[in-house]
Amino acid sequence: MGRNRLDYLTKRPPLLEIAASYTAPVWIHAGYPGVSHALSVREIAQQFPDVPMILTHGAQLDISGLSLTDAFELAETTTNTYFELSGVYRRDFIEDLVETIGPERVLFGTNAPYFHPTVEKSRVINAEISDTTKQKILGENILNLLEIPDNGHSFE
Repeated sequence: MGRNRLDYLTKRPPLLEIAASYTAPVWIHAGYPGVSHALSVREIAQQFPDVPMILTHGAQLDISGLSLTDAFELAETTTNTYFELSGVYRRDFIEDLVETIGPERVLFGTNAPYFHPTVEKSRVINAEISDTTKQKILGENILNLLEIPDNGHSFE
């Protein structure tokens, strides 16, 4: 999506229809008010329920609290949205997101080179969630979403 507004997608449904035909996820650099805010994404996610949509930064950039409500509302009102955690420094957001929607739609991410992969991984490792949930977030979920065989990976 980059610098394009989400309303561009609604004018270009073939992109999302093609993604739906392949069950290919669409990656959205999320959280920008007026561009890719969580509630704007919700409208598109509901129009294209067969397209998995991965939202960076937990679907919000302002994690001071102002956008958290909207990110959680998106999580609760859609089933095809996935929340990538790069830059999400609040452990409580990770824990609450897992508690609210379950671990299956939460994905590890780094947004490298802007964020350091080790630091981003430590945010998941230090969250008060089960080891099984950490394994899902750190790798199993993206393998499942992309239909890649696990082959016994350990994501520690």
